[in-house]
Amino acid sequence: MPGSRGAKTRQSDGEPELLVVAGREIAISNPRKVLFPKPQYTKLDLVRYYLAVADGALRGAGGRPNMLVRYPNGIEAIGQVIDMVSPERLIFTYGYASGTPIASGASLVSITLSEDGANTRLHLT
Repeated sequence: MPGSRGAKTRQSDGEPELLVVAGREIAISNPRKVLFPKPQYTKLDLVRYYLAVADGALRGAGGRPNMLVRYPNGIEAIGQVIDMVSPERLIFTYGYASGTPIASGASLVSITLSEDGANTRLHLT
């Protein structure tokens, strides 16, 4: 994966790895956790890659909605966006590619956002 975008790494005594990005210190928990099993890319590799491509990716997104999906047990997961109405609603499915399959529709997640005075109300089903 490409190098990082001006980030300096400082190894801490504990488990997390500390990166200094744009003058701010960011702790990366479990930096050596393998997220992509076949090429053996770790969580820290992924963070460094995102830092390397951040400027272009943010420019390319052009204000459009983006979704980051978290895979705590590695990247071997499947899913699909069913509906997206920006900035009000996101409906998607997810499941793991290996192990016990999840029945169709059992993983359906719906996120709805609405204004609530000066706040935003999140409804998750």
